[in-house]
Amino acid sequence: MSEQDTSQDTANEQTKDSENTTGAADSGEKQTELGDAGKKALDSERTARKDAEKQAKAAAARVAEVEAELEKARAAADEAAKARTALEHENTVREVIAEAGLPEEVAAFLGDGDKDALVKRAEEFKGIAEAMFAARRPQPVPEAGQASVPRRSTGDQFAQAIGPLFNH
Repeated sequence: MSEQDTSQDTANEQTKDSENTTGAADSGEKQTELGDAGKKALDSERTARKDAEKQAKAAAARVAEVEAELEKARAAADEAAKARTALEHENTVREVIAEAGLPEEVAAFLGDGDKDALVKRAEEFKGIAEAMFAARRPQPVPEAGQASVPRRSTGDQFAQAIGPLFNH
């Protein structure tokens, strides 16, 4: 490139820049040159743009609202799933307790886990409980409570006590 070409490019850029700056000033003049039809067209475009912006804002608000509802629904679904899991576990514990022949109060001591683990713990608990209660039960003493005199019934004792009062 020669110096002449670069000077022409620079001159062209300067004229473009001056046109851009004067273009902004001329827009007021061009607007007056548009006439009534041009003004109406510009006004209708501006109105349409404002309406479109309002619709976009309304749509964005609706999207935010739907997203909030979606989050609430997800939270409710999570709660429902947790509640379902808890109820299924409780049902399984009750089945295991019923099969083992244990009282319902034992449910709190079985803890968590699948059915096999619960059955194993219930059997362990039953074995421990039987061992504990078997050790506490007093063994019968055959000699206790027997006297040398044969036992009389309550009716015989009553008759013996009241009989002399009526037989004068």
